[in-house]
Order: sequence, then C-alpha cells, then structure tokens
Amino acid sequence: MVAVNLSTNTDLTSVEEFQNLVLLNDNGAFVRLRDIATVVLGSESSEAEVAFSGETAVFMGVWVLPNANAIDVIGLVQDEMAALQADLPPGMQARVAFDATAYINDAINEVVRTLFLTLGIVIVVIFFFIGSLRAVLVPVIVIPIALIGAFFCHAGVGLYH
Repeated sequence: MVAVNLSTNTDLTSVEEFQNLVLLNDNGAFVRLRDIATVVLGSESSEAEVAFSGETAVFMGVWVLPNANAIDVIGLVQDEMAALQADLPPGMQARVAFDATAYINDAINEVVRTLFLTLGIVIVVIFFFIGSLRAVLVPVIVIPIALIGAFFCHAGVGLYH
C-alpha cells in the first residue's frame, strides 16, 4: 500500500467529487480516482498535532492584515466563534486560545488613565501654587483641546489610516 498526500487547488470540496476525478480515458473507458485509491478527507500535514488544555484540538489561525484594526477583527472572530459554538455537537467547544489584542486594550486603558492622572496633577499643582480656581480652569480647558487638535493635525497629514 502506498499513501500519497495530495494537495490541490480546485473547486472540488467533497470526497465524492475527488473520487469521481477521471485519471484515464481509454476509448471511453474511464479510470476514476476511486477505482485505484481510497480517498479520505484529511489534514494538510499529518506531522503536527495540536493540543489545548491537554485535549486534542483543531487549530485555525487568524492573522490580521497590516491595514486592519486588530480590535475590530478579534471582535468579529469572537462573534463568529459564538455562532460556530452553537452548531458544534455536544461536548465540543470552540475557543480562542490566544488573543493578542488584550495587550493593545491594556495599553489604551493605561494611556487614558495616565492622561486623567496627569490632568489631575496639573490641577492640584496649579491650585496649590497659584491658589485660584480661575487659574486652574485654563489648563483644564486647554489640555483636552490641545490633544484633540494634535490628533486632527496628525490625521490631516495622514499619520492615521
């Protein structure tokens, strides 16, 4: 018995369609793939095995394109995983094993937290040294306007896609 791993790039999608492939036409006598081989649907490589939490698993990678928003992509993936989970047989689970956007979300939250902390420190220092709420009002209004203006300037020159 000889086993051959065959990769094809066709419109054929089922085992039956592959079984009906014509290999030889000898004066109207067709030799089909099913006549000389056993056709099974298998993985691309039998040299790798995936385990998740100690159980055999199926791996499906999703790579984000350079011009895509990773946070939007993981949201769509998780929505699709929830829909996929509804169609799975009992006892089978679909889960996201690794989510690289957790770091991105943590970084964004840290930046926002730092901005509010900085604004608070500016307010306290100005009030402590000048002693006037009116003097505190100017940076409280100017700092957010300056940040919004800087964002629009960067967007205007094309730094944000």
